[in-house]
Amino acid sequence: MYESMSRDLAPLTLSIVAIVIFVVMASLMDPAASGEDLEAPVADAGSDRTAALGQTVAFDGSGSSDDVGIVGWEWSLRYAGSDLSFGGEYALFTFERAGIYQVTLTVRDGAGNSDTDTFWVSVA
Repeated sequence: MYESMSRDLAPLTLSIVAIVIFVVMASLMDPAASGEDLEAPVADAGSDRTAALGQTVAFDGSGSSDDVGIVGWEWSLRYAGSDLSFGGEYALFTFERAGIYQVTLTVRDGAGNSDTDTFWVSVA
């Protein structure tokens, strides 16, 4: 009886082994299936702007994209002799000094890949 049952299960066992091998090979060939994210995000800080003294300017990083998802947004600029940075997909900053300021957005995905984009704010 045991011998007969073993013979009947042999094709099923081979099928299961073949499926497991196929799944393992597919995950090795597809980096996303193995949890690897090799594609960097694309930062989009928006276009250049003009602002009046004392005007609050909105920073909008929502145009940025990634194949898996963005987990971090960092805005930076040099203002009044200091390097400033703040996080968030959206941010607000009030310019109290005239000048031309470069604002940089850095976005990161969960795998640590990053990209940057800049825009200029002309304050008069």
